[in-house]
Amino acid sequence: MRAGVLLGAVLLSGFAGAAEPAKPPPRTYPLAAKSLVLAAAVAGDSLVTVGDRGFILSSSDNGQTWKQHSSPVEVMLTGLHMSSATHGWAVGHDAVILNTTDGGVTWTEKFKDADLQTPLFDIWFENAMRGIAVGAYGLILETGDGGATWAERRISEDEPHLYTITPLNGAVYAVGELGSVFKSTDAGANWTALESPYAGTFFGGLALKDGGLLVYGLRGNLFRSDDGGGSWTALKTDTEASLLGATQRADGSVVVVGLSGTILTSADGRTFTRTTLADREALGGAVETASGKLLLLGEKGAHPWEAPR
Repeated sequence: MRAGVLLGAVLLSGFAGAAEPAKPPPRTYPLAAKSLVLAAAVAGDSLVTVGDRGFILSSSDNGQTWKQHSSPVEVMLTGLHMSSATHGWAVGHDAVILNTTDGGVTWTEKFKDADLQTPLFDIWFENAMRGIAVGAYGLILETGDGGATWAERRISEDEPHLYTITPLNGAVYAVGELGSVFKSTDAGANWTALESPYAGTFFGGLALKDGGLLVYGLRGNLFRSDDGGGSWTALKTDTEASLLGATQRADGSVVVVGLSGTILTSADGRTFTRTTLADREALGGAVETASGKLLLLGEKGAHPWEAPR
């Protein structure tokens, strides 16, 4: 399966049965840095990425060169959260949860349940002890002891796939299928379904520095709330390509990316300009390095991009 098709299968459909068996990756894989990347995070002065076949890589030179690290799993990794320069978490298919305490160099498997046949898509930790992972069929896995044990529950009876979990102003938001936007004001102990501005799938949410919240998804749909999800404004995107990832840069500008090489840029998170990559690479996210360089994440790995002037 081509990487671009796989990106669509993972982030568009979310889940289409159990993950296909993967061939064990070699200890060093020359093309790992050019393989599908689904998530990235800054770890101090370094950058860590996860993606296809359990590949985990890091860069200490802002994405110019990459080093592959040993992974305890061979399944696709879909989400990554670095709570500090040294401590972080990754999630993926087979409900796998991994932990690092040295900035992404070494990883330990903290949870895995292939029998669930349910991928996890994102993870967030409120503090060193309490964390939440979200995934397909409304699955939530929670820990209160730093990942030593995990408890399973579902967020709603509809069991929509949940793609991201986003903290903002003391609340936490989870978005996903069926226009789902859930909000918790007690770090995930209880959830309330918010009135949604769209009935289709949301693939992500982005908390903005000015207190705003963006949610984005199928057919180029992008919405903003400035009152904690109480009301929403539809933002013009000039595209029907599905939007799969977003980031806010240090200068406050916002970048939203998606299928068909779609890149939306905004200085204020309200008015966006569309750019399309010439090769129409499927993009699943973007991240700004410690030096201020923007990297796009997609079927060709993590690579730099500068907005047209």
